Amino acid sequence: MPYFEDQTFEFAKTGELEKGNYENCHFNQCDFQGDNWSGFKFTECTFEDCNLSLVKLSGSGLSEVQFKSCKIRGVRFEDANPLGFGVKFDNCALNDSSFYSLSWKNPQFLNCDLENVDFSEAQIKKAVFIGSNLLNAVFDRTNLMECDFRKATNLRLNLVSNQVKGAIFSQEQTQDLLAALGVKVE
Repeated sequence: MPYFEDQTFEFAKTGELEKGNYENCHFNQCDFQGDNWSGFKFTECTFEDCNLSLVKLSGSGLSEVQFKSCKIRGVRFEDANPLGFGVKFDNCALNDSSFYSLSWKNPQFLNCDLENVDFSEAQIKKAVFIGSNLLNAVFDRTNLMECDFRKATNLRLNLVSNQVKGAIFSQEQTQDLLAALGVKVE
């Protein structure tokens, strides 16, 4: 399989990316919407201002990959290879995507749109959700220990069905979480 290292790809379009191993590559303003990345491997790569909506990740490798200002809607990240899985997101739209049952260290979702995203059964201890919109995001039997939800909006979370020990919430979020348990705060 072809190997690409330290390369920059700009303005690439759907179907143009060759199946291979990409290490320390930068993708800028590319439109890969709907591509099938089965068997691709990305290590220490950065995607910036790209459209990755509906990309199929079956068996693909994503290790130390950063996404900045990307549109990544409707992507099933749980289909990627779980070995070495590691991704971080900054200012991305991930609406309708899924991280079901995934496990990875120190996930970051900074200022992201996470509407309707499924985090059920995910092991995302120490995740950072600062400034992210979590409208209708699903957390069910999710390990959220030591996660940082400060400045996240629209957070709805069942404190009983999720592990939240050590998680950080704002004062306003705490009141909403307790109200969901039927506890009144005056």
